Amino acid sequence: MRIPVQCLQETFETILLSRGVETETARIAAENFTRSSVDGVYSHGVNRFPRVIDYLDRGG
Repeated sequence: MRIPVQCLQETFETILLSRGVETETARIAAENFTRSSVDGVYSHGVNRFPRVIDYLDRGG
């Protein structure tokens, strides 16, 4: 399944913002997660994102 890059980045950013991440930080982080995924480094892209959200949810 292919997801448009812009959609992926917007989704990452929206989720980060919903966890209280500052706007600029969320934008940069979403861009980095997206770029890693596009470059094929899934361990630092889509596969890492749930772990980061878990950390944020635990107050990290």
